[in-house]
Amino acid sequence: MDKFENESVSNEEKLAEVVTQGAVTEIKNLTKPLFDMLGGVVKGLENSFKTQELSYEAAVKFLFDHKHDSPNIKKAVLCKEKTENGYVVAAAFMDKDDQVVCDKMTRPIGGAWEVERLDDELLKTFKDKNTIVFQ
Repeated sequence: MDKFENESVSNEEKLAEVVTQGAVTEIKNLTKPLFDMLGGVVKGLENSFKTQELSYEAAVKFLFDHKHDSPNIKKAVLCKEKTENGYVVAAAFMDKDDQVVCDKMTRPIGGAWEVERLDDELLKTFKDKNTIVFQ
């Protein structure tokens, strides 16, 4: 995300660059405690959605649209977990120590989707891992 500090570049241009060129820095499996904490993003947040399909572009757009001004944010993550009915995908922002950044009310900044399926691009990006890290 530091890559886009120049405010003269529009959000649409930033999004287009991430989607077409990719800003994915790492694909990995999160440790279970951290994934459980991100799963907490799903319950009780205003940014929790149910939909049939989640696309890579929609997930990245969410990250751009919901990034807070906190100087602590150094990266964004998307985490997926397979469920009986599809997937839960959590989006969150992390600091330099890989801790989830929270708002003033100590709620994780981010959101989540309960979806039946992921589009091909998102599935290919996740590969066989559960986390995509954007920096």
